[in-house]
Amino acid sequence: MSQTLFVSSRGQMTLPASLRKRFGIKDGGHIILEERDNELVLKPAMVLEVEMYTDAQVAAWDEADSLDDAGRQRVLKRLKARMPSFSRLQLHAAPPTSSPAICATSDPS
Repeated sequence: MSQTLFVSSRGQMTLPASLRKRFGIKDGGHIILEERDNELVLKPAMVLEVEMYTDAQVAAWDEADSLDDAGRQRVLKRLKARMPSFSRLQLHAAPPTSSPAICATSDPS
């Protein structure tokens, strides 16, 4: 589908009501403009509110998500059972400066 739009002296254009309705673009809504292969492409956009977290909140979540050694071993055992290729990875604990997690690196051998 192709339509010709008029561009005002201020660079504004009006999207036809039928297209706004079809793509859910409301008054004051946002769209994404991309340049692709010498063409302009318009896509509906969604704007989401971003919430900022304090260092204390993040630390509390890290603590709540941490695993003791026994819990870590249970997770590793389950992963190895479910993923045969997982046993070829060299497993180690995360460095003490980061949140306690399981890290996997490829075994160079």
